[in-house]
Amino acid sequence: MVHTRPAVRAPSRAMFAAADSKPRRAVSPLGIPKSPSFHSGLDLVASQTTKRSESVSDVARAFRIALFGMEAQGQQPKAPSPPDARSPPDARSPPPPLPVTSTPNVATTTTTTVSPERPITSNGERENLMVQLALLKDAPAAEREQLFVQKIRQCCLLFDFADEPLSDLKWKEVKRGALLEMVEYITSQRDVITEAIYPEAVNMFAVNLFRTLPPSSNPNGAEFDPEEDEPTLEAAWPHLQLVYELFLRLLESPDFQPNIAKKYIDQKFVLQLLELFDTEDPRERDFLKTTLHRIYGKFLVLRAYIRKQINNVFYRFIYETEHHNGIAELLEILGSIINGFALPLKEEHKQFLLRVLLPLHKAKSLSVYHPQLAYCVVQFLEKDPSLTQPVVRALLKYWPKTHSPKEVMFLNEMEEILDVIEPAEFQKIMDPLFRQLAKCVSSPHFQVAERALYYWNNEYIMSLISDNATHILPIMFPSLYCNTKSHWNKTIHGLVYNALKLFMEMNQKLFDECTQQFRQEKEKETERLQQREELWQRLEAVAAANPACRQLDSEPLTPDAEIRKNHNATKPLLRKKSDLPPDASTVKALIEHKRPDPYLTTTPDADKC
Repeated sequence: MVHTRPAVRAPSRAMFAAADSKPRRAVSPLGIPKSPSFHSGLDLVASQTTKRSESVSDVARAFRIALFGMEAQGQQPKAPSPPDARSPPDARSPPPPLPVTSTPNVATTTTTTVSPERPITSNGERENLMVQLALLKDAPAAEREQLFVQKIRQCCLLFDFADEPLSDLKWKEVKRGALLEMVEYITSQRDVITEAIYPEAVNMFAVNLFRTLPPSSNPNGAEFDPEEDEPTLEAAWPHLQLVYELFLRLLESPDFQPNIAKKYIDQKFVLQLLELFDTEDPRERDFLKTTLHRIYGKFLVLRAYIRKQINNVFYRFIYETEHHNGIAELLEILGSIINGFALPLKEEHKQFLLRVLLPLHKAKSLSVYHPQLAYCVVQFLEKDPSLTQPVVRALLKYWPKTHSPKEVMFLNEMEEILDVIEPAEFQKIMDPLFRQLAKCVSSPHFQVAERALYYWNNEYIMSLISDNATHILPIMFPSLYCNTKSHWNKTIHGLVYNALKLFMEMNQKLFDECTQQFRQEKEKETERLQQREELWQRLEAVAAANPACRQLDSEPLTPDAEIRKNHNATKPLLRKKSDLPPDASTVKALIEHKRPDPYLTTTPDADKC
């Protein structure tokens, strides 16, 4: 019996042709899509992978010849067809040159997205791109636009400043020089921002800046103190600063046309810009603040969207994370926006005050952004005095109970509110307000008591108190009179005597009545305390007469009670700040930083956007 081997189906030419016709994806050696990495190690691995793929192709070609005998039969292999324009370029072929022959080519080869069109992955392509181009001022007028586009594309190349700060120094300097030249070119020249520049500039800005921020060095830690700990500065700031300056010069240029730029600076762009506000580097947050403020002023269609997304950032901060580095900068932007609101205020703006700004007073990190928050609240009250009562009642609701520095901040903000309050609105809130002030005057923390007593040095507040002394003096007199002798701080004694003197000068008769009434209440209080003490003494005498009392006193403490008694006996009382020593380079960088715009101008809202 003869066993025959089953027939094996030989691969056909169509199978190999189909395999060769499949487009190759640009993948890394690990099988993932390539990203714009600029490390020489990845480039070496990529080149080795290319050589390996070439050897595999040679083996496959030899196998086809042996199997089908194409050359043995005198058949010539089919000439390769011209590459399809829609198929991606082969990994072994050199990258296509930048199309700078004419303005239409520049416009058609760009994209409106904020990501690079094609990542740069080879050293050769970088060398072709990072060359020393001619100066814009020396180029002929007809070629300046093309040269400008080339320089913008040069700046789309990213470099490593963190892991390898000394690598690619020549190319880093080429990019820095190109950015400086373009900043000067846009600032000094006119009619240089053509339609072809907008997509290139927005794309370059997005490639350089839109990135995933590193995790916080100490997020929400017990030792985290924004006023003590030094921030983590951005390593690539030498390039990022120039990119921000270039984009700001573009937005502020008289040639800038928002109708053209709105195709590229859209809602997605704004959302990615807002995500960068969480960076720890205060220098970058300064530039982000100015950039977003310029965008808000230039693009009317984006104003409502920007306010909505800022609200979402605040909601997430208040109710979820309680950690965000850019709250102060966002509030500073809103301060200029609120100042430009048209009257009467829209219901949307009133709800923003009551549901977003006022709950921001609850956060633990209030000290970081409180000046900007207080400014926004006062701006609303200047626009609409009828909002005074809900604002003051909300502040009294959120008034801190055990955080004295935070209480001082509330007193500062309340005085700013009283400086702009209307007399009619003051009468609505004076009763609960001065009851809280009476508690602050009696506070054992001398800074709280001192800040509350400084209200009597404000002329406008004193005029309001004088007009309503019959209601305010009976509320404040007990706290003031008790602190004349009971408070431990001598400075408080002087301020209390000053306040009592002012009340006496306002209304001598009312002051005498309050004094007499206070003494009568003190006598009644003394009688009540004496009666209470006598009651407790009788109760102790009855308990001592019980035979079981001596037995209870002689029993020792249980082990659990002994442990609870000595639980905190050896616990040290520490106030721990940053564990790291101060970094001289960080301090110097923050001192040398110059804000792009010290004060944000008011954005008019004539169209009520």
